Amino acid sequence: WGTDHAPEIDINSANRIRIIKGASGVRYGPEALGGAIIIESNPMYLNEPLSINTRTGFQTNGKGYFFSSELSKGGKYWAYHLGGTYTQIGDRHTPDYMLTNSGKKEIALNGGLRFSKGQFDASIYYSLIDQNLGILRTSIAESGASLIRALSSDVPIYERPFSYKIKEPNQRTRHHLAKAELNWYYSDEGSVNLKIGTQLNKRQEYDVRRDSDLPIIDLDLTTNDYQLEWKHPKYLNFKGTIGVQAFAQNNDNNPGTGTTPFIPNYNTNRYSAFIIEQFKKEKATYEIGLRYDIESNNVRGRETNQDIFRDQYSFNNITASVGLLKRIKESGTFRTNIGTAWRPPNMSE
Repeated sequence: WGTDHAPEIDINSANRIRIIKGASGVRYGPEALGGAIIIESNPMYLNEPLSINTRTGFQTNGKGYFFSSELSKGGKYWAYHLGGTYTQIGDRHTPDYMLTNSGKKEIALNGGLRFSKGQFDASIYYSLIDQNLGILRTSIAESGASLIRALSSDVPIYERPFSYKIKEPNQRTRHHLAKAELNWYYSDEGSVNLKIGTQLNKRQEYDVRRDSDLPIIDLDLTTNDYQLEWKHPKYLNFKGTIGVQAFAQNNDNNPGTGTTPFIPNYNTNRYSAFIIEQFKKEKATYEIGLRYDIESNNVRGRETNQDIFRDQYSFNNITASVGLLKRIKESGTFRTNIGTAWRPPNMSE
């Protein structure tokens, strides 16, 4: 749907943030040449006592508050965690006036279960983020004259006393994420990793109109992701990872909005293969990463006059990165990297 419609992240569920730079970034897709930010939830350690962590906070602008709690425990072979966050923010304000209908309400839930024994380690994870986001009421202009009047005014034309209520225009989103991971550590340096993930994003946008209880946009986006990686033992002083990935995405417009869909129905399928290798010699580490992607798109929609259109197109290309990391004495390191990448247009483009 575009980066502005990307899934939200419950920051209270983040346990660790990793920054991936260099050739290793090719494993995260054709857009990650500059690196990737990996946000990880509770690691579910084994042999850990019962732990309960609770946080709360308040902000003056919008009289916003949140409450978050997480429970976790690890046994000999099993570990689990449960967490949730509730956030409520009312109308924000500037020093001189209210920003009517700029509030936010969010409920986030997450949980995970891990089993580890011998050479095998398996885990499952689920998260839900349910949001209702207000859109500044005075940003809606019914005509060209009202738009000019709004831009010329020193204060919002539509202004009401502070409230936690969210009315039209607003956006309601719900993100379901479920994933499973299986690791097989068949040797001290070799392992096989399988990740399976599925995500359902539901999005409804409401506008100021006669049938305001009906959304003007009602979308379901379903994504499935499968990735298999082999971390091979050192061979001829090379150490690295080889992997394949399958990605499938389906967007559906739900009927009943009374409007022409802004984003059409579409199916995207991408198949990828990548290799990342490191070669160490004295104080220098050489990196190389290669990735090949094949993507196909099938699109169906309606023009504003309700004529049906269809289109099908595909892309394929290589992403490559070569880098050097060298230690300079004990006080610093030198890193350089050169790469080439490509990005197919997303559907909103």
